[in-house]
Amino acid sequence: MKTFLFALFIIAILFSYANAADNEYSKNPTQSGEQIKQKELNNINDYNSMVKDLKQGITLGNLDSIFYLGVVYLNGVTLKDGTVVEKDEINGRGLLFKAIKQGSLKSLGVLAAKSISSLDISTFSTAVKIAQQSKFINISDKDYYSLMLASLILDADSNDANAIEITTKWIYEAEKKRPTPKLQFILASIYSKLGNINAANYYLNKSCSDKSMAKMCQEFKDTGVKK
Repeated sequence: MKTFLFALFIIAILFSYANAADNEYSKNPTQSGEQIKQKELNNINDYNSMVKDLKQGITLGNLDSIFYLGVVYLNGVTLKDGTVVEKDEINGRGLLFKAIKQGSLKSLGVLAAKSISSLDISTFSTAVKIAQQSKFINISDKDYYSLMLASLILDADSNDANAIEITTKWIYEAEKKRPTPKLQFILASIYSKLGNINAANYYLNKSCSDKSMAKMCQEFKDTGVKK
């Protein structure tokens, strides 16, 4: 639904970060906490040494080490000598999920950008659920990424039941404790998608009572739930 492109536009700034991370090890010397020494990575041995250092950092609980190794596996690496290290997306996602649990918003941002660009709602919903449950991520960030997931579900017209459940439960509870017109608008949209017109109208009325939502509400009323 076009109404939700405003939310996805915000996340677009993460693409530049993700693209930079793709080439992190092929263009620049690398440093991660105290575990990674400066390297030029001119050959595959440099890569292997880097991974060894990162894994050592992970055993010592270094969050940056988890993040950087996750990015290497998620995207693959092209070294300066032309050697291509293939992707290992399963391990990459697993490491980034682990980093998110420990509070890494960089990891959540990379997975969000990659998931949105590929409409990978399953990966994004898993990442958001881990973030929602993490004691190291603050409420405002949990709300923000939950809204991003809801927007992606609606824009992609996805029927991923697990993703819908993850985001609806969080936004419903968030609206009760931290009511905002945006939360109410998203809830109205989700309930409309689920066919619960009474709930959709209830939250739409609450959202549209705020003048700042007038344009979005009118667009939604023209194409979605009717009052």
